[in-house]
Amino acid sequence: MIFTTPFLPIDALSFLMLILIAAIFPLIIIYSLSYIKRNLFRYYLLLSITLIGLIGAVLAKDFLSFYIFLEIMTVGIYFLIIDNTKKESFPAGFKYILMMFAAGIFILIATLMLYNLTGTFDMAQIHKMLPTLSRGSLLLVFTLFTIGCLIQIGAVPFHIWLPDAHPVAPSPISALLSGVVIKVGAYGIIRMIFALDILSYTLIISGIFSMLFGVAMALRQTNVKRLLAYHSISQMGYILLGIGIGTSLGMAGAMFHMINHAVFKSLLFLCMGCIIYATGERMLNKLGGLGKYMPTTMITCGIAALAICGIPPLNGFASKALIFDGVAHNLLFEAAIILTGAATIASFIKLFRFTFLGSLPEKIKNVRRVPLPMLIPLIILAALCLLLGIFPNQVLAKLISPALFQYGTGLTFDFWNIHRFTETILAGFLGVGIYLLGLKTGFLGMGKKIVLPSFTRYLSLDRIVCGCASLFEKGCAKFRELQTESLNAYLGWAFLTLIIFILLLRFVIV
Repeated sequence: MIFTTPFLPIDALSFLMLILIAAIFPLIIIYSLSYIKRNLFRYYLLLSITLIGLIGAVLAKDFLSFYIFLEIMTVGIYFLIIDNTKKESFPAGFKYILMMFAAGIFILIATLMLYNLTGTFDMAQIHKMLPTLSRGSLLLVFTLFTIGCLIQIGAVPFHIWLPDAHPVAPSPISALLSGVVIKVGAYGIIRMIFALDILSYTLIISGIFSMLFGVAMALRQTNVKRLLAYHSISQMGYILLGIGIGTSLGMAGAMFHMINHAVFKSLLFLCMGCIIYATGERMLNKLGGLGKYMPTTMITCGIAALAICGIPPLNGFASKALIFDGVAHNLLFEAAIILTGAATIASFIKLFRFTFLGSLPEKIKNVRRVPLPMLIPLIILAALCLLLGIFPNQVLAKLISPALFQYGTGLTFDFWNIHRFTETILAGFLGVGIYLLGLKTGFLGMGKKIVLPSFTRYLSLDRIVCGCASLFEKGCAKFRELQTESLNAYLGWAFLTLIIFILLLRFVIV
């Protein structure tokens, strides 16, 4: 299925991503009209740069262009993350740009290796040349490219930048980052799969770990934006699992969940933005009783929470049902999906209860009125959660099925079979149980606190990465001590480097 424009052909997969961008980006701009009050020229210029990067990446028909536009998008997002210029913004922004630099290196190396094998960057031409290419070389290319995309997605174990970036970024940027930007990594993986006709269990493993780790960490959070950030990791795990399964149902579920996650997660971040705007608070233990002061925010947030939990007839249920059926009765995968769904339900019971229910704390008696431009996107996104959930077969037929390429078109699915609800019912009961148990033990981070063993701090991937960065910084400081500002010393180092290079050419490379 090709959509022809005066400039280039747009296939169904690119069209799917364009629809996603076109649905979310204008709402981010409308919301920003009232939310963003300073550095307006800089803010909207950076939004425009990000939009150029997004559109260019999803329209790219060769992997080099995909890489270039991905880097353009990264630059825009970096400066948007540090937009508020607060002290904590810069370390988070630095971690983001450092991780995205690493992601870009992996993607670029894979792209250049592919060019070395085929003589072209063009995706369609590469696909035609597959019978003449070494399977081992293609697997290496796919692995490197996938690692780069997994970093961009924020999947475990490359997630460390994402929980830090969301709390410091402006709320509309958090919505854009989680709703659209991280989907480009998943899109890149799907593109590479279609081009190379290859799959790896790495996607399934990363998907399962992302689902379970992300939701477990979300349960512990008391910062509302950090809680949602960990849910982004968890929900992207569903997408990676669907892609990694490799069946038509799995891939369709992954694509459908990309759309659904963009809608309900953008809505959740924008709702939290309204709460922060109205109260100035983002910690759950300092919130409560906002339902009667912010009814529109409460209702739309409730719809988004039900959607992310996979409750019918909202959109999250439809895509999760596809992925659940796509695992082909693998008990391990089914258990992971049900457990993740249950913990998600527990997490959002906590979020909703401690935000909207109960009594209003004394410190936030004066709740600011949320402007209409901030409420309009909430209502539209909540309506989309309902429409996509009530009419999933139309989405499957018009958007998802044509984008499946190798899997064929005309995919149908019985979403309303009674057996589809058993997973939801089981997850619901487990979720309530996890919430009550977590509240009693203090695992939810509210009320009673639990003290983790001291050795667990050494298991933190973030600690490991930050430690490596500290060692690198110290190494650079030592290297700076060698800078004597003497021309003779620099010429000596250059001559020594030349000698070593000649020896390598003579005895190692040749």
